Amino acid sequence: RAQHIEFFGDLLKGYERKCGVKRFISGKIGEFIIQHKAAEAFICGELIGLLDRFDIIGEDKLEEFGIKKIKPELKLDLSFGMDYFEGAVNVEFGSESYNIFDFLQLYSDKSYIVMKDNKKGIIDKRYVRKLSRLFHKNGDKVRISRYDIKFLNEMIDEKTFNENFKVEADIFTGLEKFKEMDVTPPKIKAELRPYQIDGYKWLKYLYDNSLGGCLADDMGLGKTVQTIALLQYVYENETRPSLLIVPRSLIHNWRNELKRFAPKLTFSIYHGTGRNYEESLKSQIVITTYEVVRNNIKQFVQTRFALCILDESQKIKTITSIVTKSILVLNADRRLALSGTPVENHPGEFFPLFKFLNPGMFRSPGDFKTRYLTPLIDGGAAEAITELRHKIKPFILRRLKKDVLKDLPDKVEQELFIDMNADHKAYYEERRNYYATMVKTAISDLGIGGADIYILTALNALRQIATIPEVFVTGIKLKSAKKTHLIESVLDVVGNGHKALIFTNYLGAVNLIAGELDKNGITYAKITGATRDRQKIVDEFQNGKKCKVLLMTLKTGGVGLNLTAASYVFIFDPWWNASAECQAIDRAHRIGQKKTVFSYKLITRGTIEAKINELQKKKRNIIDNLMDYEESAPKLTQNDIDFIFGE
Repeated sequence: RAQHIEFFGDLLKGYERKCGVKRFISGKIGEFIIQHKAAEAFICGELIGLLDRFDIIGEDKLEEFGIKKIKPELKLDLSFGMDYFEGAVNVEFGSESYNIFDFLQLYSDKSYIVMKDNKKGIIDKRYVRKLSRLFHKNGDKVRISRYDIKFLNEMIDEKTFNENFKVEADIFTGLEKFKEMDVTPPKIKAELRPYQIDGYKWLKYLYDNSLGGCLADDMGLGKTVQTIALLQYVYENETRPSLLIVPRSLIHNWRNELKRFAPKLTFSIYHGTGRNYEESLKSQIVITTYEVVRNNIKQFVQTRFALCILDESQKIKTITSIVTKSILVLNADRRLALSGTPVENHPGEFFPLFKFLNPGMFRSPGDFKTRYLTPLIDGGAAEAITELRHKIKPFILRRLKKDVLKDLPDKVEQELFIDMNADHKAYYEERRNYYATMVKTAISDLGIGGADIYILTALNALRQIATIPEVFVTGIKLKSAKKTHLIESVLDVVGNGHKALIFTNYLGAVNLIAGELDKNGITYAKITGATRDRQKIVDEFQNGKKCKVLLMTLKTGGVGLNLTAASYVFIFDPWWNASAECQAIDRAHRIGQKKTVFSYKLITRGTIEAKINELQKKKRNIIDNLMDYEESAPKLTQNDIDFIFGE
């Protein structure tokens, strides 16, 4: 309150000086009595802008200044299409009526409406912004998405809403009450936990109402078994095949889980040499990979699938990638996504996800950016953030292990900061200066959007110099203190009878660490992009007594694997994608784990790693606001770049 009083006091003083009138007389605290001339200038110049932050009391007093606050009403004549309502919408106040787009244009020209009596009609800006977000032009008609109907409810009277939209609104309301539904899951060879039964109810409701959704449960909570329960329900009556698209590393996992939990469901694996598409379509479920779909999309689009399921759906996070474009043109009556991390880097990844799940929810990448992404990243427009959260939340089901698995052992996470020796530090600083200058010059010449390749090159180089300088640098004898610390820790873990997972982002680090494990006589296995039979290696680690360490690249080993034999996890070279790190840790911390899981993130002090770790923590709130769980940072801003490459 005190800051508002000061704000208005300073504002009014400025108008008095501008109008050349006597200084204002202050009444009670928070009241200002000023001369008519200054009051008129203030109201005409400031009132419209202040409506975003304040309410008006005593609106009738405004008319003597030629201003009137108006409360428009919407008059709707809409019919239902596939994913939208379309027709005519007018904005009315008093005896005046405008087509909605004429109204928005008149308002945008002046930030008020000139009425027939020449008064300036002022309107709550939040109301106008909501109109512009909800309604879109389609030829000479007005269109509103079915997914925006609940927001329209706040803008029209109850009678009008119920007459036109109640049935549609009730469908979306049901999504919020799925736990109350009396639904018995189909019989599969698994005893579903209570939260998994709730998950099945949610999936069934989406399926029955032709809606798409993302099952985003925490890693290790059984997204696969919940999906298999849905498939069992679908194929009580369905005769057409469903398409299940998975990363290559998860093909065998899905094959094993289907055989285990639903042996009566038929499936085929459309991958590898000698595959036959027509033969695969004779199965109820066709399992394939993102790469196969991308390379054979002309073939896939010829089939109308009953259900299309994406596992690890973050694979379509980039709207411009060929994989994403291929997935988006697939034909399916219903769609489902599975991912413990539906958004990996920034909120813009919601667009391709929901373009797949519910194509009519958002219009275009540019429109999504203007309406939601720019306000999110800029930290403003609270109503846009709230609207986006309310829009997507019914279609994302997210449960955390700590909330639903009370019997799961603890997970202890720790950051370990490692100091460089003097030679390493001197070389790192020399290269940091070099790359900082390179990035600054590139941004100056090309702009931040055009300098991506330079920024990425600099980030990758400095990460490797910070972590494995002996691999990255030739002709200079440097030693990684982090590698030394890792090997000492692994020796201690193995010596005490435990197994460990080691994740790294670089093949150079895999080879360096493998060499040190060999020197110290530690039996290990490794998984990289070149590994073919991953399941064999997983089985060896899980069940064999000799194999004590599993060494993996984060990209290939961080998803879909059950590695509960390990109780220690080492993230050797962290990146700011916290979700990828969480997935890696949760290869061990999942259903079936009996021991406390200890996770260690190794960070080289005084380097890019430490800065990105700090930046990551500061920026997680953007996704927190949208989905109520932690994710990683959005795209880099100029301030981020200055911070990362600075001294």
